[in-house]
Amino acid sequence: MVFPNQTQWKTSAEPLWYGGGSSWAYLSDSSSPATFTASFQGTSIAFVGNTPHLYSSQSFMVAIDGAQDEPVTYPEPEVNCQWYTSHMLNDSGSHQIVLSQLDKVSVDFAFITAGENTPLTGQTIVVDDSSPEINWSGQWQERSNQKFPAGVDQGRPFGNGTHASTNVGDSMTFPFAGTGIRVYGVFNWTAPGNTTATFTLDSSESSFKTFSSAFDRPPNVQSVSNFLFFESTDLHEGNHNLTIDVTEIVREQSLIIDYLTYQPSFDSIKDKPDFSSTAGIISDSTSSATGSPASSSTAGRDSGVPARPPLPLAAIIGGVMGGVVLIVTLVAASCWSRIRSRRRPQKEDRQYIRVKRPRSREFLLPFDGCLPAY
Repeated sequence: MVFPNQTQWKTSAEPLWYGGGSSWAYLSDSSSPATFTASFQGTSIAFVGNTPHLYSSQSFMVAIDGAQDEPVTYPEPEVNCQWYTSHMLNDSGSHQIVLSQLDKVSVDFAFITAGENTPLTGQTIVVDDSSPEINWSGQWQERSNQKFPAGVDQGRPFGNGTHASTNVGDSMTFPFAGTGIRVYGVFNWTAPGNTTATFTLDSSESSFKTFSSAFDRPPNVQSVSNFLFFESTDLHEGNHNLTIDVTEIVREQSLIIDYLTYQPSFDSIKDKPDFSSTAGIISDSTSSATGSPASSSTAGRDSGVPARPPLPLAAIIGGVMGGVVLIVTLVAASCWSRIRSRRRPQKEDRQYIRVKRPRSREFLLPFDGCLPAY
């Protein structure tokens, strides 16, 4: 991404941002609005960050590939959320998007829906918790349309939903083809107690981790999204399997999983292995990403929460400290059509690809596979 007038933008370094920072148009106002541009290859692009407060402008302008500016309104004020999504595009070549008339908005990252022609080599795929490739076992609660008190503003989880466990014995498994993987979620620093989980790769390498609100709480933070629960890098190329087992819950804590990321060992979506058969069958009546039927107690769900349809494969591209761009790539068309027919629209199940942001606030994004390392 490119921020033409860098004097209007500053880096906001906070633990709640992906990669630890975002770009904030702090010196913009109605008389001197901010602008930024992004170049990408894919079928759509979306931006995530903090929307302006009520007293700032609640609309902005967007132009794609030199077309006329179109007005857009933020979905809600003073919330960390996905605040813009473009229309569908042809992925046969590069696109450029210009966002202007911006007032006090922040940009944490962007994600791009990739098509058949989108190169995935060197990218980072993001897998939403609602993906059918994740198998949830036990009493996980699938929660949608929540806001978490992050600090100054509230925030929504990635994809607008999470899976939460308060039960010892809950587990999840995720098969993937890649060379590294990370698990992100939401951690509540105000809830007393701790939670412990075991992270196992390929039934051999296990990591036993405890997360407690009693230690290392960031200042002025109540809860943190984009919280890194687990990471493993330098895996050999090929197929792997990650298992998470909840082994201890003390007092009011819980394990809240939002999304996973991994570096793929395939070059395009047509080369991606199909793991859908290993993730269980999605029940029509629950529409949850579990491997158990609706009548089973393993498909825990908050009452009255709408079902979430699965998201396509996605990629994150950008730099560290504000302005990350993600790429979303569609899974096999037959699988995608089958899943869509079984779920009602609320939160999409997507796998996304993440790429590192440069450390300056000016980012040119040819999507060269630079990944965030932390």
